[in-house]
Amino acid sequence: NEYLDNKTLNVDEVNQILGRWENFFGVINQDDYIEFCPEKKIIYVKVKPNNVIENGVLVTQDIANILEKMKSKKVVICRGAIGCGKTTALEYVTKKYREDGWTIEWMDVSLDESCIERLPIHGIEKTVICIDNLFGVFGCQVFVNDLFNKFKRFMRKIVNRGKQPMVLLGIHQHVFEDISPENNPFPKDESLFIDLNKISQSEALQIYKLQQKNNKSKQGDISVEDFLRLIEQRSSDVGTPFQTLMISAAPGVFGNKWFCSQPFQTLTEHFNGLYNTERELFCSLFYIMCVTIFNPRADELDMDVVNAISTSLNRNTIAYYLSQLAPYTHDDGNVIEIKHDLITIALIHALIRKSENPWKVLKVYDNTRTLEIVRPDDPYARPHKFAVPLRREMFAKALSVLEEKTFYEN
Repeated sequence: NEYLDNKTLNVDEVNQILGRWENFFGVINQDDYIEFCPEKKIIYVKVKPNNVIENGVLVTQDIANILEKMKSKKVVICRGAIGCGKTTALEYVTKKYREDGWTIEWMDVSLDESCIERLPIHGIEKTVICIDNLFGVFGCQVFVNDLFNKFKRFMRKIVNRGKQPMVLLGIHQHVFEDISPENNPFPKDESLFIDLNKISQSEALQIYKLQQKNNKSKQGDISVEDFLRLIEQRSSDVGTPFQTLMISAAPGVFGNKWFCSQPFQTLTEHFNGLYNTERELFCSLFYIMCVTIFNPRADELDMDVVNAISTSLNRNTIAYYLSQLAPYTHDDGNVIEIKHDLITIALIHALIRKSENPWKVLKVYDNTRTLEIVRPDDPYARPHKFAVPLRREMFAKALSVLEEKTFYEN
């Protein structure tokens, strides 16, 4: 491609090149010749040969940077947009350390201070403490002062223990940005941070190819050329791996420039459309979200959830729509769950916009996530990329629902 772009070739030279190709590869089928108009630019990327795939994970430069930084730093903080592949990166890194004989203490969202007390003070055991989704997936926990004090105590204990244990943290960018300066519990040393948003075009293409390979319910394809054009317009608010995941799962819905430039807004609008035109399909997906883990072989549905969402919903209805829900769900052969937290956020946005009584539904959903996703809808509130704006006059109703639910749960 570069040779032909940069050379002015006459017909004899072109024929010589084609002749050499035929010597190597045999006679070229006439159907394999494609005429391009002079104005058409062939889009291509050079795939970096140093990206390898291990256990189904593409080892990106970001992952390599984490491994390299952990050789010299006791604390490493991985920060990136939601959907950037943060959890995949942390799981890969901790697996490598486990294979090298290290003990891994893994925590998700919540912080277990007691894990430090379990570690031998003078022992030689090599340990990595890994906390994924620090301060929550959606971010409500950034308002809890006690949590910051707990985390600061945790970090002090880590520092006072010398070289062991090592600490690997993962936090979403939108959660990090929500932390007020006076509460910021992180070290001032910027060299401890790894930016997980720097996925190259070639890495994005390789991730997309890998996702296509692993996709059991592929609903079509887009060409590599079209994919590269789309990915040039990708949003920084949502990680590239999530965008490529949705494009590979449903290219007819998400393989367009609107999704790449505004992925969260496009996903939310798509669910708004499902609510209007395919209510049973939407309610089936929302049921799976509410119960967190759905067993398609279970005899009965959770009737509290069913009555809150749609009384016409039944096991056969959900079973009928499962194949259409594949782009948004993960099926391991036994149970089904929502594929990504961003899909959950978009579903809640769509419900609160469309439902006449969303709190009836959210009453059967997880309290913490409901709280995390809501922000006051007024000029005094800081803007938030993914939060559901709630008018202050609705606060009393929301509070009564949550209080009643908490009372019965406890």
